[in-house]
Amino acid sequence: VYLPVDISTQGAHICDHGDHLRSGGGNSVTGNSRQFIHCTGVHIRGYDGSRYKKMDSLTIHTGYLLIVLGMGLVTYLPRWFPLFFLARRNLPQWLIDWLDLIPAAILSALLVPELVTVGTPRHLILWRPELWVALPTFVFALKTKSLGGTVVVGMVLFWAVQKVM
Repeated sequence: VYLPVDISTQGAHICDHGDHLRSGGGNSVTGNSRQFIHCTGVHIRGYDGSRYKKMDSLTIHTGYLLIVLGMGLVTYLPRWFPLFFLARRNLPQWLIDWLDLIPAAILSALLVPELVTVGTPRHLILWRPELWVALPTFVFALKTKSLGGTVVVGMVLFWAVQKVM
């Protein structure tokens, strides 16, 4: 883990248990440049030997762990709540049919803008190579139901279109 530490404003040097890199001298650091210090017991000392800051790698790793756990929690909970609350109930058939359409709707919402629009602000272009590759790939996927085959067909078609255009 690397932390940015500004050593140019305090005239400090980095002390990593005997190996000194000074902000002045041979490798000078000027202006507001930053040094990146590996966070395993590295501390910063002034020229008079006083300690400025002790960096604790355990705290940093705990922060990363909390971020990863938080991301897992916000990913898991939206999947768990409907399963937990709806698993023992009989849902009406119209709701089941409607829920079956959600994956296709999400896939369409993600793919169609990328296939037929371009720029900022977005504007419609129907002659994009991505669209013309996606159409036969989609037909192949519907007929074969093969994920691996669909990926290979899409890659080969995209490569061929790139070579032609």
